[in-house]
Amino acid sequence: MRTALKLALAAPACAALTLGAATGLAQGPQYEPGPGGACQSGTQAPFTPAPRTGHQVKLTVQQLLINQRIDQAGINRANSLKAFLDGNITRDYIRDSSLCPAVYGGIGLTGTATGQVPGPFSPRKPIAITNAPRSGDTLQLTAEQLLINQRISQAVIIRANTLRARLAAKLTGGDVTDGAITAAKNLTGLSFGTILTLAPQPGTSGFTIPTPPRSGDQVRLTAQQLLINQRISQAAINRLNAIRLKLETGLTGGDFKIASITVVDLDPSLRPAS
Repeated sequence: MRTALKLALAAPACAALTLGAATGLAQGPQYEPGPGGACQSGTQAPFTPAPRTGHQVKLTVQQLLINQRIDQAGINRANSLKAFLDGNITRDYIRDSSLCPAVYGGIGLTGTATGQVPGPFSPRKPIAITNAPRSGDTLQLTAEQLLINQRISQAVIIRANTLRARLAAKLTGGDVTDGAITAAKNLTGLSFGTILTLAPQPGTSGFTIPTPPRSGDQVRLTAQQLLINQRISQAAINRLNAIRLKLETGLTGGDFKIASITVVDLDPSLRPAS
């Protein structure tokens, strides 16, 4: 028997990603730093997960294929979002007037920060999703194929949890394209001062994750099991959509680790002559 899709992924520890309601700009004329001097995150666009459908799932090859295509869409989305975070965040995805002194390493700022971090981008700035070609393999309605599909579904949600944990742990200057940071990204009232050319450049914020052990549970060929697999897949898609929304509506200083943005991240016009 041939299977339409196989995947081996690594498992992360799961961390929560807070996506607060978009309530406009914070009140008050004076900027206040976050705990430990970290940058404020600003408001985030609200995310509404897709509701569960109440329809009955039939135990058919066609439904098995539908579930698998949901998983494939999740894999494509997860891979594209990971590629975006792996050093490909451009200046367009960082909100202006959102970076405070704490995110800079070897870079001094002068002036007094005023105002608040701007709200989410509207409209969103789309991130391109690369879709892998669909397999033409034929599925068979067997317990073995249902188990394969379930493992693919679990792999997708693990990938979503990895990305969610990565954002929760905060990004670094290694995740943005070199030269992405301009003076417009600083909080209102702040200007670049002393800039050191020898500050070490942080790597990307990626995780190294062990492969999860496979469960020894037996999967029964039932419509209920098919529905369970589908709900795992839908949960993964919801999590990936929440991450995509966060990125497409703008990162702020609160999304970056302290002292993780260095001279190579600055626009070339801002770097001191070597």
